[in-house]
Amino acid sequence: MSDQPAPDLMAICDICMQPVGDGDGHVWADQEDANTAFYNADDGHSPLDFLGLTTRADLVAWRTTHTICGLSDYAYKIEVERIRTWSAFLHWSAHLADKKWNAATDWQLFILRALEPKLGAVSGLRPVRPQDLDFDGIGA
Repeated sequence: MSDQPAPDLMAICDICMQPVGDGDGHVWADQEDANTAFYNADDGHSPLDFLGLTTRADLVAWRTTHTICGLSDYAYKIEVERIRTWSAFLHWSAHLADKKWNAATDWQLFILRALEPKLGAVSGLRPVRPQDLDFDGIGA
């Protein structure tokens, strides 16, 4: 019997669209690109512009990939086996909130795609047990 909790999330590779098994891939963002974007932001937007989140093309993407499908040399990476439960996802969100460069990434959108099936993401972190498609957000 394993001491590991049952996974809440499955990882689907952004490149090949196949499941990513434990030890086979990562959730990652290019930290060098994010640092550059954060420190060179001069577009009048705050990097934490939640209202414009889905239309901000300048945000550095968080990706989910098999190691063999691609990984930046400057990746800040989280092994998929370390982020397969909602509590682990929350832990990583709190940890990343302390990283200045993460404000220049689409982490918030990455979270929302895992939480809300209506956003239409087919790769990334997906719930093992799909949620109700009628979810209308916080306070609904």
